[in-house]
Amino acid sequence: MKKNLFAALKVYAIVTLVMVVNVALLWGVSSLFAPPPQPRYTSWQDVPGLEPAGGDKAKASSNLRALEDMRFKGMHANLRVILRYCGEPDGYAGDLHGDLALLYYWSRFGHKDWVAYVSLKGGYLIGVGYNGSSVNDHSGYKDWDIKEADIPTYQ
Repeated sequence: MKKNLFAALKVYAIVTLVMVVNVALLWGVSSLFAPPPQPRYTSWQDVPGLEPAGGDKAKASSNLRALEDMRFKGMHANLRVILRYCGEPDGYAGDLHGDLALLYYWSRFGHKDWVAYVSLKGGYLIGVGYNGSSVNDHSGYKDWDIKEADIPTYQ
């Protein structure tokens, strides 16, 4: 009986060792094909390609796409960051402390024929949408007249 138990433990130990070695090999091989880790940005200044638009609406649009991409990577832009990198919007609807929508017009094929709709909740970016400017009614949007001092400081 003891011989059978010893033989069974020996087989169990060999099978376990083979499984551990196989798992280690699979893990090692799979790590060869894994994508490289994405850099963790700690500041908006570190994000490549993100620089103030300086009135260039096409650059503002590009920056909006970069800010939206960073949202999926865990960095959430607030209104101050959006204004810094995209400039003042052409219009807005809502309130600074709640739901806020911003409009950025730019010329893609004609004069101000394209618009970016920037949605914020509690001052933080939750989404960006794009469309032809003639498709939607923008009469509910006001011209941007908010002063720097009125914009909250976000934590």
